Amino acid sequence: MKKLLLLTILSVFLVACGDKEQVDNGNNTATLNHNFAEFNLDIDYSPTEKYEASFEKDVDGFEASIEDQINNEKLHGNEAYDKLNPILEKLTFDATTPNEQVIEEVLSAFGLNPNYIEFELDVLFSDGTPKEYRLIK
Repeated sequence: MKKLLLLTILSVFLVACGDKEQVDNGNNTATLNHNFAEFNLDIDYSPTEKYEASFEKDVDGFEASIEDQINNEKLHGNEAYDKLNPILEKLTFDATTPNEQVIEEVLSAFGLNPNYIEFELDVLFSDGTPKEYRLIK
């Protein structure tokens, strides 16, 4: 009996210490209506103001996070996924879209200021095509 209790406590502890960015994959596969397997956005506005958003689909479900130093907001897991998914669904660009158009579309969809110092976006489209977008002003 003591071994069973110890195993139960250990199991709960291990689950609680898992990847906090992992999204509960319960019904999220049905709501994935965008063209990205991975989406990593990093925009620097100043040395102390940065916006970062990431999404990754993997075999276990999804991982998502947002770190918005401008609005002092940090979201991980389901909260980040719930905020990112509708934004990613608005994006219509593909690997052939000109870089300037992609940057404008991303800034608009995220509601971000176009007066950045550095823009970095790495995406892996659902078809497996990787693409990088970089612009330093």
